[in-house]
Amino acid sequence: MRKLPLIAAALSLTLVGGAAAGAYAWDASRDDLIARGVSAGEVDIGGTRAADARALLQA
Repeated sequence: MRKLPLIAAALSLTLVGGAAAGAYAWDASRDDLIARGVSAGEVDIGGTRAADARALLQA
């Protein structure tokens, strides 16, 4: 019976660590994505990547 709290704690830490790693990976994959609703002058660049926004602004 003494092992049950230890197993529960280890499982909880594993789940929390996995969730944190997943959240970090998701956030890192959106690093160069411009937030929706952002515009530069009359050009809506929200939801685009930085390189695409540059191309829109230079066109």
